[in-house]
Amino acid sequence: MCFSVTLLREITPFDVPGQDLKPVLQRAINVKWQESWEQQHNNKLRLVKPRAGQCTQSFPNRLREVLSSRLKIGHTFLMHKFLLHWEEPPECAHCKTTLSVIHILITCPLHENHRQHHFAALYKYALPLHPALLLGDEPLIPFKSVFKFLLDTGCMKHM
Repeated sequence: MCFSVTLLREITPFDVPGQDLKPVLQRAINVKWQESWEQQHNNKLRLVKPRAGQCTQSFPNRLREVLSSRLKIGHTFLMHKFLLHWEEPPECAHCKTTLSVIHILITCPLHENHRQHHFAALYKYALPLHPALLLGDEPLIPFKSVFKFLLDTGCMKHM
């Protein structure tokens, strides 16, 4: 009897304030954004920032802020001036491979000694070199060390 009475009752509609819907909509938008972010396989920024959202790092110095952003997405003058001048992509003089931010920071054997000096924490704990450890939102290596690495290798003047 009670069950049938509850089925017959009408549900009274009520207004939901917009402020109550805001967190629900924000969460739904963020889920969709993350799904889209994960489907982008050629996104260089995704390599250092696996979660979609705002960057948490900020620097008091505009030069370092710009350099950090350019390194994260791989868009530096050194890597892209060939597009402006209609030339072939730049090549590492030491390795004869296409020059990239990843190549300079992680793979080029020419810079190994500088890497061991500036990124000593990675070598101390035998951690593999990965862009997220150098340029991510919560990097293991402070950006100051990455900056000094670029200065010492002579790459800074081309960034």
